[in-house]
Amino acid sequence: MKIREAARVLGVSARTIRYYEEKGLLTPAKEHQSGYRVFTAEDIERLKLIIALRQAGMKTASIAEALASGLQQTQHATDTLRLLLQQHRSETMQLWLSLRQQLETTEGLLQLLELAPAETIPITDMFRQAQDARVISEQRGNWQDHWNYDRLAAEHDQMVLRGEGIYRYYEEALAATVSRLAPVAGESGIDLGTGTGNLAGRLLALGATMSAIDQSPAMLAQAASKYPQLETRLGNMLAIPYIEGKFNFIASSFAFRHLSKDQQILALEEMHRVLRPGGRICLVDLISPPASAVSSDSTADPVGRKVDVPGASSSVQSDTTARENPPASVRAAAVPNGSVICGEQLSPGEADAHQMTRLHTALRPALKWLTHHHYDVELQPLCTNLYLLYAVQSP
Repeated sequence: MKIREAARVLGVSARTIRYYEEKGLLTPAKEHQSGYRVFTAEDIERLKLIIALRQAGMKTASIAEALASGLQQTQHATDTLRLLLQQHRSETMQLWLSLRQQLETTEGLLQLLELAPAETIPITDMFRQAQDARVISEQRGNWQDHWNYDRLAAEHDQMVLRGEGIYRYYEEALAATVSRLAPVAGESGIDLGTGTGNLAGRLLALGATMSAIDQSPAMLAQAASKYPQLETRLGNMLAIPYIEGKFNFIASSFAFRHLSKDQQILALEEMHRVLRPGGRICLVDLISPPASAVSSDSTADPVGRKVDVPGASSSVQSDTTARENPPASVRAAAVPNGSVICGEQLSPGEADAHQMTRLHTALRPALKWLTHHHYDVELQPLCTNLYLLYAVQSP
């Protein structure tokens, strides 16, 4: 088959096929005498895949990586293509959020012009609004995985069983989250930062329809293997790869603290975006990082082991200058006198009040955002350094 016939069969131009050839995505044979390209059935199949991936917006470098695994119907080729498509979906969601922010910034600039006196351009105000938008964009784009969760995927569940580091009260924390959410069979939920899917699996067992995201392909592979009915997607809290208003509830364990306070606000905006009206959020996490992580030049991996990260600092910093009262709609969950949670005795006296002060300080920006957006918020200390936050959107 010559190039013009191939172009007709595929519904593209001959120039498009030549472009793919120039990019190294295919190398058709050529007739010895005429030098005309000759496209085999395998070349046509290759072109079909290239065209499909380009239509989805995938970059040529990623397409080349997919093609390098071969067109054979093998598990390796399928897994490679699936991972590349998941990465592309995550990147496309981030691009969509960026474009939406640009549109919102444009609307804001137009509004400033409308409010300004006649024949006046409010340059300073427009610049200030643009700077605010730039900060938001940078916060979303600066997310990095300092902990290499892919490396930990194979041993994660064993660390849970051994109760290492933050996993000392892991089972109790997950049980408290499931109990507080109390999903009804058929409700849809999402687990953010699912890891190997342990929290999502508990919610599935109660009849919820669960989705889960994580930044680690290796962690997601473990989760999908353990819970085949769990829908897994590559992504993070700053760009949740789902449409608006999809879920009844959101759960997350031991992930929120990895975000800076500004990024936590972006994450809450994303949660709000994908929640249905009246939706609920339940987060369980450490109040502060493990002691070994508190340093100006280090952070901690998921089990509290020290990992050097130049220029990094604790994602949850204590602000001792801000001891203001929490918003009225933030309330402490009732802790019965002398009750034992996570093996530690708690009481509603001075120790519990100190924990609530720490919680309000560490989570103050997040609590303000939630109450401003009409969520009723409940905070509960589970043990000395562990808390549960439960938020329900008011009608």
